[in-house]
Amino acid sequence: IYVYRKSYVRTSSAQYNPDDLSDLFVHLTNYAVQKKKKKGKRERELDEDEMDEDDESLEEGNNLSMEELAAFIEEEHSGKGNIEKIMKRIREIVVTVFQAVRKKLNPLREKNTFEVFGWDFLLDEDLNVWLLEVNTNPYIGCSSALLKTIFTGMLEGVARKCIDPHFPPPPGHDLSDIEEVEGADLWDKVWPVDSRKK
Repeated sequence: IYVYRKSYVRTSSAQYNPDDLSDLFVHLTNYAVQKKKKKGKRERELDEDEMDEDDESLEEGNNLSMEELAAFIEEEHSGKGNIEKIMKRIREIVVTVFQAVRKKLNPLREKNTFEVFGWDFLLDEDLNVWLLEVNTNPYIGCSSALLKTIFTGMLEGVARKCIDPHFPPPPGHDLSDIEEVEGADLWDKVWPVDSRKK
């Protein structure tokens, strides 16, 4: 099991208000909801797959990098935690979930298969990590420059780890001929193969 090191945070395009549960734009930060926000109107479909031009989101595409989250935590929640602790907990949850369902994954024991899952987590006010859902078909659209960088490196890394070893370059070429992609090497193994045999 591998976890991609470069994550991101989705934010809402409206100020958080725990007293108003009816405003989806405050409480649901996924892109499908946030792209529909229009000032003064709670529900509005957009024809294009992008944020409304009239909206003033706090961050491009309502996304923060982990570095930006770390700065926010340091400024607003100093002493409560840090990114390293958050990522450690995320990795623990990923391993626990896969261990719980390992007999259901690849039940036919097919060789040379892989899958990319999207994991949605929530941080509460005490910086506790909560698993919201696991997606077998995660959204990998590039609604911001940050996501373009993350997803490009992530997918290149998947190809290098899962496909390249089985399909070597043609004669006269080698992997060093391939253009370097930032972030392709950021996959961390979190559950060694040997540990499954115990």
